Amino acid sequence: MSTSTKTTRETAEAALAPYINSIVTTYRHGEPGLTLRGYATKWGVRDSSGEYTTRAGLENSTKEYFALDKPPLYLNHGRTVIGFRPLGYCFRGVFDDMGLLVWLWMPENPDPTSFPGQERALYDLVYGRVRDLSLSGLSIGGVYRRERSTKALTAWHLSEISLTPSPALHEAHIELDPFAILRKGGGW
Repeated sequence: MSTSTKTTRETAEAALAPYINSIVTTYRHGEPGLTLRGYATKWGVRDSSGEYTTRAGLENSTKEYFALDKPPLYLNHGRTVIGFRPLGYCFRGVFDDMGLLVWLWMPENPDPTSFPGQERALYDLVYGRVRDLSLSGLSIGGVYRRERSTKALTAWHLSEISLTPSPALHEAHIELDPFAILRKGGGW
């Protein structure tokens, strides 16, 4: 890279730096945070253990999860020091031709009873990694029935969606919702 190109790029990055937070930060019911979306699973795509989810198996058994006031979003299925303290929640799920597309909310300021005192630093670390998409894997958790011969997951009791550094289904990742910034000040 030439010196003049590098200088131009550095100049551009410096000029944009004050706006990066406002570009990424969205608002839901007046609260700042991250609006995320992604496929939590895709129909018929085998994960790292060879299993795959069927649409009928998941669609018929997720009503309880999506009926919750704030269906939980965890970190790595609760298998971290954070445990089963929700990072945020799922506010929309759509079953389309590809899989289960979810919209997730992660507030900038978590519930202080869930992350008191120094534990808030853990939340802030995770929030920063989600914000820069270095933590972007998605995974669904719950109890399921699997066909032995095909490894098809044919029935689910979905209990949570997790952000994870290494999803079993490699195609399951979040992105920052590009249209959420247009809905600033509201929610759905």
